[in-house]
Amino acid sequence: MSLNREQKEQAVATIKKLIKSRYPVSNLTVGLDRYLQGNWEKFVSSYLWERQ
Repeated sequence: MSLNREQKEQAVATIKKLIKSRYPVSNLTVGLDRYLQGNWEKFVSSYLWERQ
């Protein structure tokens, strides 16, 4: 499943929002940012796939 750039950014923003609302710990979200920079395409694709 290929997503366009806008869909990917929207999904990443949604995931970050979910995580921040559950875990308001800043170093976790910093770690998430670093993680997503390396793996976000795979991460987002699997996240969206599971939600369908």
